[in-house]
Amino acid sequence: MRKSGQDLETFEKRPVVSKKIDSSKYPTAIIQELRKLGLRVITRANSFRQKGLLIAQHKPTIKPGTTPHADIAFLYKENIRWWENSVLVFVNDFGQTTLMDVRTRFTDEKLAKWNWLKSRMALKNGFRQYKDAIMITLTVPHIFPLVVPLEVNGRIIGYILLQDSIITQLKKEMQAWIRKMWGKIKQFTAYEYHKDYNLHLHIIIFGIPYLIDWDRKTGRKKEDALTYYTRTYKIPLPPDAEKTEISKYIFTALLDKWLTRILTRFGSILQINLREAYINYKKKHNLQGPINEIHKIKDGKWDGTPPKDAMKTYSSGAAYREAIQPDDYVTKYLLKIYSMIANGGGGGGGIDEENQAKVFGYWLFGKRFNSYSRSLLPLKKPPPLPPYWHLVGVFNKLNIPDWVINGLVSW
Repeated sequence: MRKSGQDLETFEKRPVVSKKIDSSKYPTAIIQELRKLGLRVITRANSFRQKGLLIAQHKPTIKPGTTPHADIAFLYKENIRWWENSVLVFVNDFGQTTLMDVRTRFTDEKLAKWNWLKSRMALKNGFRQYKDAIMITLTVPHIFPLVVPLEVNGRIIGYILLQDSIITQLKKEMQAWIRKMWGKIKQFTAYEYHKDYNLHLHIIIFGIPYLIDWDRKTGRKKEDALTYYTRTYKIPLPPDAEKTEISKYIFTALLDKWLTRILTRFGSILQINLREAYINYKKKHNLQGPINEIHKIKDGKWDGTPPKDAMKTYSSGAAYREAIQPDDYVTKYLLKIYSMIANGGGGGGGIDEENQAKVFGYWLFGKRFNSYSRSLLPLKKPPPLPPYWHLVGVFNKLNIPDWVINGLVSW
């Protein structure tokens, strides 16, 4: 059997279009097929992000202090500078033109503040509606390629975000299982990046006091949850283990089952040995399955031990520690980005190198900051724009075409 390190090397520069995907199809058909199979494919990215995605191709991690990290940081800052010096050009059916400043969540202070406030409101509504909640943190091994370019006939037509796709599908499997046990649920998911550009998730499930309902009869034999899961997944339990510990063992076994199934499917599609590499990784590190944490929340506060990185130590005369509460914990990066922009640091200049990927990852991979059940924040739809204005493109403020200036009616 080959070692894990050798298996990881076989991830490098593998074919992108599987034998199962008909490469004679139009590019859009290929992309749609891959998306239906659960793979996230980026097809629209400006030149700065395209270069960044090419730098990240086939790499499982990009560590601070390396050339790839420095190159991506440079591209992010150049992209911010380009946005700040550009305008959107619109034209109507009468040939008139109008200009609008480029607004992005990385450059516009009001937009950044609104993203933060909107997330806080959704969390506030969730904790107000439900006394009980749990937060699940999911992390997959940092061994899978971040980006795999999608090539057809020697031409790149998109970028597959493989590691993102894997953890997203794992979350989907987990939510389906929770719904089966608890019925309809409301959730808030914070997407966060490690310092090596790997994604991890903090998922708050509202309205449930614990993960496994021990009184629920499960399986064809209608067994109690403990008997069913320990028998089905052959889980070795420590002697005298409490229900919280047993729940952790069962949940990890389920995550392992789902992740193995996802890796088998994606590996078959892309002709990459994802499953084999994962199995070898588990053996090498003596792991039962993906790393996960479960924390209980009551009345919007931690009920029990909070996450380790939620503890802050202060020294004011006598040193003391304080826990960052759940709503602050899952919106900390939104607040960091808003503060960065408000203080004129939209280009990322105020972030130390160790933490740059935690912000730049959202830009590089086009990832939203979070997602949540719509019922937590039922916002009114904005009024539709007039149908006769059409976006032409993005132009540098100092290089706007004459025909745009001649037809200009507003800026």
